[in-house]
Amino acid sequence: MVKTIDVDCTKALTLFEACPEARCRDPQGAPMQNFSASGPCPKCGGERGRLTPFDSLADLQRYAAVMRALADAKRLCVLEVLGAGERSVSDLSHDIGCHVPNMSQHLSILRSAGLVTSRRQGNTVYYRLRDPRVLEAYRLIQTFAR
Repeated sequence: MVKTIDVDCTKALTLFEACPEARCRDPQGAPMQNFSASGPCPKCGGERGRLTPFDSLADLQRYAAVMRALADAKRLCVLEVLGAGERSVSDLSHDIGCHVPNMSQHLSILRSAGLVTSRRQGNTVYYRLRDPRVLEAYRLIQTFAR
């Protein structure tokens, strides 16, 4: 009763089809699942649509890279400090209590995930948040962890 599609010949992702209005419930109270490819919902008559909570495999891999970048306490501290504005690597290293080479590695991971950007001025490299909504996402994650 579940549709499965092959993605990249190595992964299988499951797709469910449900009542578009999310108002039809099965006997246990869960949203009624519709596994037929066509026709209206048998209970309410609404048109069915495939619920796909994901994009392509490449998109999923990018999302996972962002989540991995956030999966370190020092990198979360970096995001907090950068929320106040642009900082140099040495300033970040001092504020967070991390050696400069380690800080550079953390910043490289955050940069490759697209969370921070950098600019060079002479021998000093400055970092800032790529988008202030990064902190909003971090705050949302904090609410789940409490």
